[in-house]
Amino acid sequence: MRTKEQIADELTRLEEANYYSEDFEWLSSVRAYRDSLCPEEQNLLAEIVASRLLREGSMTDVLMCSIIHVPSAGSVLAAKLDREVVPSQLTRALITALQHYRGDDVFRAVARFVDSDQENEALRALAKIDFHRALPYIARAARVEHQRDLVLHILHDRFKERGRLQELALELRAFAAGWQDPDFLGSIVRLLRCKPELYNPFREEEICFLESELLSS
Repeated sequence: MRTKEQIADELTRLEEANYYSEDFEWLSSVRAYRDSLCPEEQNLLAEIVASRLLREGSMTDVLMCSIIHVPSAGSVLAAKLDREVVPSQLTRALITALQHYRGDDVFRAVARFVDSDQENEALRALAKIDFHRALPYIARAARVEHQRDLVLHILHDRFKERGRLQELALELRAFAAGWQDPDFLGSIVRLLRCKPELYNPFREEEICFLESELLSS
C-alpha cells in the first residue's frame, strides 16, 4: 500500500504531466489515477486534496473535488464561490464541483448564479444538490423557451437517480400542490415533448406514462 507521501508525489507528477491539458483531460487523468488506488489509498488521496484546497485552492484543486469526494470540501468550495462576484472560469469549476456536495451553504452559493451567464450550470447543479429545494427554480425555467431543453435533461437526471418514473411523478405532483402556478404540471407535460424522439432523453412510453400520471385528477 502506498503511503500518503507517495500518493502526494504521484499526484504532483500527474499534475505536471497534465500542465498543458484541457480541463476534461486533467479530470480524466485524475479519475483514472483514483480508480487505480485501493480504498485506503483513495482515503489518503482525499486527505491530500482537502489539504491542498485549504492551503492553495487553485483551479486544479477545485476541479479535483468533482472527481475525488472530499467530505470537508463542500463548505470550503461554497465559501470560495461566495467570494466571487462575476461569472468566470473559476465560478464554473466551483459550480461543477459543488454539485457533488450537499448542505445549505452549498445550495445558497450556487443559487446566486441562477440569474447569471452561468444559469444553466447553476440550475443543473442545484437539482443535484437538493432536487426538492430546486423545484421552484426548475418550475420558472420550464416557462422559458431557451431553458426547456435543460429542464428536460434535469428531469431525466432525476428519473435516473430515483430509478422509477412513478417516484418522479409523485415528486412533481407533491410540489405542484403548493406551487402558485396551477398550470405547472401542464407545462411539464408540454415540455416533455419539446424535443423529437430521436433527441429526447425520455422514450415515448416513458413520456406517455408521465403524461398519464401528471394529468390524472
